[in-house]
Amino acid sequence: MLKKRFVTGKCCKGCLEKKSGTKPALEFTIELVNGRLIAIVQEADGHYRVGDRVRLLQGNDGTWRVRQ
Repeated sequence: MLKKRFVTGKCCKGCLEKKSGTKPALEFTIELVNGRLIAIVQEADGHYRVGDRVRLLQGNDGTWRVRQ
């Protein structure tokens, strides 16, 4: 019985991860003013083109967002 609960919990967790991980996303490779390259992945929320100047915003939780 205990094993069945564990398996059921694991299946539910996998279903939630799969469902929540299917949003369209963008991956940015950004060259900073100092020449350093960074990569940021975020949910698709705008229209960006190669060469666009962008702003980087840091949230209270330490995550970074790209904005135009």
